[in-house]
Amino acid sequence: MANTDIKKQTILEDITISNEHYFQSLLQVGYQYEMLTQQEIEEIQGACMHILKVKIEEYTLGESSSVRTDVASYIMESIFYTIGIHLKTVQNPELALEMLQQEDLFELYNKGLMYLKRKVSSTKSVYLLIKQNGLKTENQTYVETLQEGLAAFFKVYSPDFGAHDTHITVDYPVAIPMQDVAGIEYIQQYIEKLQIEDAFCRYFEPVVLHYLLSGYGLDENYQELIFNIFEQVFTTALFCQIVGKNVLELELLDRDKSMLHEIFNDKSKDEIIEILEKSCQHLFENLEITSERNQHYLRLVLQPIAKTIVSTLELKTFEKMCITLKRTQQVKKIYYDLGEKMPSASYRLLVEELNQCRFTADKVSIIQQQVHTLSDLVDVLLDVEFEEVEIYEVLQTMQVMDLAALASEIASYPEFDELEFDELEQVLYRQVKSFIKTLAPEQQQQIQAIKEMYTK
Repeated sequence: MANTDIKKQTILEDITISNEHYFQSLLQVGYQYEMLTQQEIEEIQGACMHILKVKIEEYTLGESSSVRTDVASYIMESIFYTIGIHLKTVQNPELALEMLQQEDLFELYNKGLMYLKRKVSSTKSVYLLIKQNGLKTENQTYVETLQEGLAAFFKVYSPDFGAHDTHITVDYPVAIPMQDVAGIEYIQQYIEKLQIEDAFCRYFEPVVLHYLLSGYGLDENYQELIFNIFEQVFTTALFCQIVGKNVLELELLDRDKSMLHEIFNDKSKDEIIEILEKSCQHLFENLEITSERNQHYLRLVLQPIAKTIVSTLELKTFEKMCITLKRTQQVKKIYYDLGEKMPSASYRLLVEELNQCRFTADKVSIIQQQVHTLSDLVDVLLDVEFEEVEIYEVLQTMQVMDLAALASEIASYPEFDELEFDELEQVLYRQVKSFIKTLAPEQQQQIQAIKEMYTK
């Protein structure tokens, strides 16, 4: 008997069993390798039909014992998934087969359903946590997936009748895609990966991430692109570590890129991975990343990074893999920090020039060229005789992070006590607040989130 058990275990160790369709795959393997008899298969099939009949009555609230064929198939797939999710708790195919042979299938289904509902609850708790502490970024795909896409899953997911269904397509990609997984397990893995990636990105200032991502791709509109933020940040951090730069600044100059090219050039993929692993370990120490789970995930990402390095070296495009920071003036921003005010004489000349300027477009151009700090911007908006439409034109040139900084500085969003401001400041407050209300809801949410970041 012992020899037979060892033989079974040896056989199954070499057999791939589908994780997504675990129950069906396990039955197929069990029958193929004579671990389940034809009679046992037929008994399991009969038990599944009995469970389906009960679930259909629940689905129709007892009004009918029959539904359309596609609905019945959908519910049966859910039953298979639920039984499978319980069988996987033993993490051993041999024990799972014994459970099928020895225990009542309806009981296995009910245990799976209870386990499934607990998993939904725990996964939702993790989701709400990362939703609250998500990255301060303007990337629309990230924001929409985190705020809306994942929330939609928990609203429509039905463990009782559609346990296998993922329901939604998650648009924002994680660095290591999910494979052979569905339903709540898909969402659970996705959220866990997103949590680890976000945790790493939070080691860096949001404005630094903004500068880095502004340099990603062929244009500066990273807000509209679909890509993984973490992978760009992690890769750049590794490169900074390798060339001895301050990792937290994520800044690679041309000489750094040349040095990296020399280091990686003519190296095999295994040699590149070895270099990356050493850099990764130093990164753990410098950033004090102690979580074994997080460390394990980051090390897994080294494989696709190494593959990309090899590919770009072959195509002679390696430097494009090294992102160049696009700072404030490079992405046509007006300011970012309060900064020192310009000399009084220069400021007076600026105000005079703006007051004498006839065309709004010229005024906006002058502000973009000469105003470089938030302090000066607020003063200009208060001192120059702007029409309301001209204020709007200036505000329209500003990105979400800029508007958040301005709103924070004049304390105009979302609450405000007008008695604390003089008349001109009240006018500016109302104009900024009015303009922000014209933006899309998701942009208003971003402004509020970023504004809170500035005021902490």
